[in-house]
Amino acid sequence: MNRKTEKQYAEDVEKILRFFEKNYSKNIKFADVMHISDIGENNFKKYFKSITGTTVMHYFKKYKISRAKELIEKNQYSFTEISLILGYDSIHYFSRQFKSIEGISPTEYKTQIKQRKE
Repeated sequence: MNRKTEKQYAEDVEKILRFFEKNYSKNIKFADVMHISDIGENNFKKYFKSITGTTVMHYFKKYKISRAKELIEKNQYSFTEISLILGYDSIHYFSRQFKSIEGISPTEYKTQIKQRKE
């Protein structure tokens, strides 16, 4: 069996990051990600973390929340609409995920954005 080079692992990680960018509105599970890569699970986890600094699913959560922040800043959608755009099952789950990543609620984030603009 051929062993992959560091460059090939990096290319596989990039492929996953592009997958996240295209599918941020879906409820992706780790098994979905593993179908994209031909790397074994343990090696994939190791190389993904070495390249991104975090785990696969935590990266995806952070990516979704970064998209949420962009939508909140545009001020065109309600939090319910944003949670639906991002594929969350409920506004409550979206709010919990937002707070776990950002340390503040979506409402607090929106308030901070307004205060910066004033």
